[in-house]
Amino acid sequence: MLLAFMITFIVEHIIPRMSKTARQRLSLYPTLPETAEPQSPPAPRQDKIQAPLPLPAPDYRIGIGVDSHPLAPGRPLVLGGAAIPHDRGLAGHSDGDVLIHALMDALLGAANLGDKGTHFPSSDPQYRGISSLLLLERVAGLLAAAGWRVSNVDVTMLAQTPRLGPFIPTMKERTAAALSLAPGRVSIKATTTDYLGFVGRAEGIAAVAIAAILSDPDAPQREQPAAPPSSRQ
Repeated sequence: MLLAFMITFIVEHIIPRMSKTARQRLSLYPTLPETAEPQSPPAPRQDKIQAPLPLPAPDYRIGIGVDSHPLAPGRPLVLGGAAIPHDRGLAGHSDGDVLIHALMDALLGAANLGDKGTHFPSSDPQYRGISSLLLLERVAGLLAAAGWRVSNVDVTMLAQTPRLGPFIPTMKERTAAALSLAPGRVSIKATTTDYLGFVGRAEGIAAVAIAAILSDPDAPQREQPAAPPSSRQ
C-alpha cells in the first residue's frame, strides 16, 4: 500500500511540476506536437542600422577676369551686348566688348580652362567683328562640357565717359540670356576713376569680373590644364 501511495503521489504531484525535458526523459508523458504560432521577423539590431549616405557637396570655384580696350573713332561702342551711343568705340579684333571679355576670362579661369585668347585667338579671321555674346555662349558650353555650371557673376566697368548707368538693365538681360541665367544672378556696375589714368583721360574703358561656378552633379567633371596666355580679342 505504501508503494502504491508513493507512486500515485509522484505521478500526480511531482511529475507535473517537472520541466518538459525531464518529463521526456522519464517517457511517462509523450511529447505531443505543439501548434506553431506565426512569429514576427526579428527586429533589426540597432548597431546594424545605417543612415543613408549624404550626397556629396558641390565643388565651388571662383574666377576673376580683367580686360581693357582703347577707344577709337569709327567703331561702335558695345558693352554687355548693348549698343552705347558715343563718338568712339572700343578697338579690338571682335566687337571689343570689355565687359563680356572680362567675364569670359573669369569663367574660364574658375574652371581652369585657360583664357579667351586660347579658345578664340585674334589671329583667327572667323572671330573678326563677332559679337562677344556669341563667344560667351560658347564659354558657357565649355564649362558645361567640363562638368560645371554658373552660379552668379559680378562685373564692374571703369569708364569716365560716356555715362553707362541707363544701359545696365539691357546689359544684365543680354548677359544673363547668353549664360542661361536668371537676371538676378548677374550683377553689373559702372564707375569712374575720377579722371585718373587712361580711363580718367577717356582713352579707354576697362572691366573687372568675378564669376562663381559649381560642379554639376549630373555631369562628370573633366578639367583640362590652363593653357599659356595668348592675344586678347
